[in-house]
Amino acid sequence: METISYLQGKEDKDRYRILKRIVLSKPGAFLFIAYIALFYVLNGILGVLIEKSGIA
Repeated sequence: METISYLQGKEDKDRYRILKRIVLSKPGAFLFIAYIALFYVLNGILGVLIEKSGIA
């Protein structure tokens, strides 16, 4: 049981390190922010459209 949680922790650490490397590189950080912004904008537009059409 101990080894499974250890491996899981190691995997998460690797994932975090990769994510950190992407975010710390300038274009990576820009893409990351743009992706999140786009997600929120699309989410907002879809929410408004659904409300207006009266589905929800």
